Amino acid sequence: MNKERILIMEEQEASRALSEYLQARGYEVSTAATGASAEATWRSVLPDLTVIDADLPDGSIERLVLRLRTIDSSAPIIVLASFASIGVATAAVGLAVERVLSKPLEPATVLDAVERSLQNRRNHRLRLAQIARTGRFSLDPFVGQSKAIRNLRDLALDAALSDAPVLIEGETGTGKGVLALWLHQNSARASEPFVEVNCARPRALLEVELFGEERPSPPSDSEESMPAVEVAHRGTLFLDAIDNFDPLMQPKLLRLLAENLLRRLGGSQDRRVDVRLIGTSHRPLNWLLQQRQLRAEPRLQARTTAITLTPLGRRVEDIPALADYILGRLAAALGTDSFELSPAALSALQGYSWPGNIRELSSVLQRAALAASDTVLTDRDLGFDLLSEQDLNGAGRLKTLEEFERHYIHQVLRKEGGHVGSAARRLGIPRSSLYHKLKLYKKDRSA
Repeated sequence: MNKERILIMEEQEASRALSEYLQARGYEVSTAATGASAEATWRSVLPDLTVIDADLPDGSIERLVLRLRTIDSSAPIIVLASFASIGVATAAVGLAVERVLSKPLEPATVLDAVERSLQNRRNHRLRLAQIARTGRFSLDPFVGQSKAIRNLRDLALDAALSDAPVLIEGETGTGKGVLALWLHQNSARASEPFVEVNCARPRALLEVELFGEERPSPPSDSEESMPAVEVAHRGTLFLDAIDNFDPLMQPKLLRLLAENLLRRLGGSQDRRVDVRLIGTSHRPLNWLLQQRQLRAEPRLQARTTAITLTPLGRRVEDIPALADYILGRLAAALGTDSFELSPAALSALQGYSWPGNIRELSSVLQRAALAASDTVLTDRDLGFDLLSEQDLNGAGRLKTLEEFERHYIHQVLRKEGGHVGSAARRLGIPRSSLYHKLKLYKKDRSA
């Protein structure tokens, strides 16, 4: 990661000692000696924090802070004020100045204010990032002993130690989001935000969410105005379903990755950010490039680490360990004794093809645990008597989700002797919804 950037707006002689003091403590420091040069310097540096002397020889500090806040509403500002300028400096607090410090002061005092202000900003971005992750049911991405899992663990460890972009490829439900979060939590950026953005959205909405839009005046609430890329500054930007990313937006994304620069919609000023990109895709990178879903950029391709997740149906030897892990978490969440699988239930799990992968396995086990009358789950509890491989393979014609749902509903109805109310309860849907679906099926048959 890059060093955090501090801009000191103070008369040159006075700023030299403070600048050297902060540089010695690991910060990247720039300076501006007048209000006239301050705004131009701010625009070129785009600092993480700014220290302003209220006694700059030209201009109004209130007007200067207002202009800076229009460029970036979230970067903290510390004002240094003499006795003569304390009233003016205090008035600037209304413009969201972080702190006002009275001169003369020791560099260590400024350092303490700088560290506290930067930590407050980190905490703010972490809170914003945490909102998107609340409620995520995460799993250990390496449960199992198959060769595929061992290879995945080795690749992931290497990727976690790197700062290069990562593309995680795999079918729905294989745990791409779980692995992305693990990579962040085991990287040098672990204490910084992990910001998730779903790319399967209309371009206009996605572009504003990612890059933000320029506004003529500072927003009253910076939490609502910060785009995802800026929230993820110094952390990880997780682009889920990047294979849906609009090609017209890709030049902005490539520039972000290659140069660490972004420009808000309607803006004319570049902003420097420091993010690590992790993306997920249902399709391999080479396929996306061949189909021109993603633009080819040789330098970026060479730097990108591609990790492919193996479908659960091709590593059935991991199912016992995965089932134990999932059931253990379920028991802890429910506050009950641990669940076990009967030999017949485990055999049923290993004999199924798992088109929904780990996500489907979690759903089946959760439903079985909630419905079972004992902590030992049987094959009957799993519901595989309603949805067997023979039913699916023998049907042959079941090619779409709609056909699959229709077949499943009719299976449940037969098991319940045609009783719609009982079938609806077993399906977990309102009786009116089941009647509506059956009416549509009847209409399709007569069409």
